[in-house]
This record gives sequence, C-alpha cells and structure tokens, in this order.
Amino acid sequence: MVSSQIACNIGLFPHHLKRLLHSYGKGLEKAGVYVGHMSFIDVSLKLPLTTYFAYLFGGCIRKIGCRLRPYETTKGATDRVIQEGMDTLVDAFSGKRDKGEALGEVISRFEAVEITGERKPKAPVSGSGSWKAVTWMRFAQKP
Repeated sequence: MVSSQIACNIGLFPHHLKRLLHSYGKGLEKAGVYVGHMSFIDVSLKLPLTTYFAYLFGGCIRKIGCRLRPYETTKGATDRVIQEGMDTLVDAFSGKRDKGEALGEVISRFEAVEITGERKPKAPVSGSGSWKAVTWMRFAQKP
C-alpha cells in the first residue's frame, strides 16, 4: 500500500506515471520513475545541467529546421538533417562522444542544406484563437 503524509493521493503519482509509460510502450515501458525527496538532494548536479542542455539543443535543432524547411531545394533534406542531428546528440548525451564536437557537426550539417534565396511572405499568428489556427494548419497539411 502506498502511503502519503499529505491529504491528497500524491503518493500514487509515481505508480500512475509508471503505468502510463508501460501502457504507451514504444520503449517507454523500460523507463524508471524517480521517487525521492522533493529537494532532489540525492540527484547529482550534473543531471539538471545535462537535461537543460539536451532540451536547449533539441529545441534549437527544431527551430533551425522550421526556418530552413520552407527554403530547402531538395525536399526532405532538412528532415534528414534533423534526424541525423538528433541521433548525433543522443550519442553525445549518452556519453559516447563529446557534446561540443557533436553540436559542431550538427551545425555544419545544417549549413550544408541547400536553400533558395527567395523571400516568402510571413503571416503572424497571434491572439486568443492562435492555437486553433495552428492546430487547423497542422491538420490541413496532412494527407
């Protein structure tokens, strides 16, 4: 039985999260769920820094890809570079290679993507209904 020192069932969250990961599958059933002190005193200082840089680099790859994709001359080249870049960074954050060298390699791959010099019109999406417009645009593009 899971115990809790607070009035709600917060003690059940790790169990529920583990069940969600297991039911999703696709390798996530092998993931562990951290159950420790709320202060995270038993986690090394390297972990949050590494996690931060993983999210930062992944976000930068996505942003660069979104900016290059409309201008690529070879359709799918940007998506290929994104996938290769993510694989490279996974190796780097797994400790198989240096993070700085991996990032430099990813950047050079992006620089090698051939793009057109044309300028395309930009349309801002703002306001309270912007999430609806973005959702509609995503679904409208799918075949």
